[in-house]
Amino acid sequence: MRGLSKDGRDIAIKGVAYRSVQPVPHGWMQGEHLNFSPQFWLNPDDRTERVADIQDASRLTGCCGTAGFHGRNQICRCKAEIGTLHEDCIGPRFFIPEPGTTTMRADTSDYWNYE
Repeated sequence: MRGLSKDGRDIAIKGVAYRSVQPVPHGWMQGEHLNFSPQFWLNPDDRTERVADIQDASRLTGCCGTAGFHGRNQICRCKAEIGTLHEDCIGPRFFIPEPGTTTMRADTSDYWNYE
């Protein structure tokens, strides 16, 4: 991530995912929840209305926004934990989907409607 973005700025432009063969490198972000590769680093604004903050407030802590220091903090409508959002002022803004509970797709027209 170093060189890709500065503190408080987006790591990826909207609509683009960066594929990294190494886990997110910031020492303060390391933990079991982000210790996998490859990772896809997305712009937080690429999340849809089907994605929400987890109910566990301890995973939403941060100085100026959600930081993702304490585990996955985003869920889908089916209540599966789907990734880690970091929108805090310390480091770049990003969303990293959890590979075991998310699928990368270009077209979502065949998704079920959970309403």
